[in-house]
Amino acid sequence: MICVLLAAGYATRMYPLTLNFPKPLLESKGKTILDWMVDDFSLGGKISRYVVISNHKYLPHFEKWVELKREQGFVMDLLDDRSTDNDNRLGAVKDIEFAIDELSLSDDLLVLAGNTFAKTSADTLVVTTQPQMHCQNCEKKIKSNIRFVNGTKKIDTSVEDQKVTIVYDCKKAKYNDYVEAFKKIGYDIKKK
Repeated sequence: MICVLLAAGYATRMYPLTLNFPKPLLESKGKTILDWMVDDFSLGGKISRYVVISNHKYLPHFEKWVELKREQGFVMDLLDDRSTDNDNRLGAVKDIEFAIDELSLSDDLLVLAGNTFAKTSADTLVVTTQPQMHCQNCEKKIKSNIRFVNGTKKIDTSVEDQKVTIVYDCKKAKYNDYVEAFKKIGYDIKKK
């Protein structure tokens, strides 16, 4: 699925804050609005590609942001809808049409306004284990058993950092489900 992020608006109601800076790249709690969206939706594993549609005025800001996300491993396209101010903007529907035509998009699309916070049912749990993991066998034991907790989407282990990162569906699993699952294989866990 392709996620289209509409970020070509001018946020005129927020002037002077957004006079020379795009609203979707404003920070909240140390991350941009778009970072919150992309990071959250990537947890579900359904999004294969992101398409960000910018206007021409804010394009340089988005170029920097897209480059950072690409360095983090995200597949990102950036489109310039060529509008320069609120009076000649294309609008959401025309921007979607522009993206479909420009990139020949044929996959399913998830279209999101680039200035909204969205919360999926995916959540992340980072824990340390007692006893500590000390080898690949420990990591393998954890991954091969914890994956069976209903709602588990992804498990990453790191002996070096002494942490286990679990992405899970919080509508299906709770912290205590993981406490019990780890106990069954000889570990206690503590949130990191």
